Amino acid sequence: ASPLDGEVYDGYTVTASYFPAGLQRQYSKGSAVFKQPKGVRDAWELVARLSNMDATSDTQGTETTSYTLGTNYYYSSKVKFMANAIYSEVSGPGAASLVGNEDNGLGFTGRIQYLF
Repeated sequence: ASPLDGEVYDGYTVTASYFPAGLQRQYSKGSAVFKQPKGVRDAWELVARLSNMDATSDTQGTETTSYTLGTNYYYSSKVKFMANAIYSEVSGPGAASLVGNEDNGLGFTGRIQYLF
């Protein structure tokens, strides 16, 4: 009875990272994640990410695409500094209701991580 019955929504994220010093991440099959390099200290990591989420139907919903460029600095094996520049675009039949005339934007983020 709902116009959204039978709709399929999808999304994806593709991430690439590179350590100029040649460090590598180990993949954990049990956790399905890439682990932080062991004993990493005073190291830089360059990161690029493409993310997309399509939640549109014929009459409503939005699609968002984000492009991220970032860098991580590993001060020690417990402390990491992260900075990202993110450019996002919004489109679809519901975009105007969600964001008005602003259908793209640029943002910057910074974080500090401490592992216990």
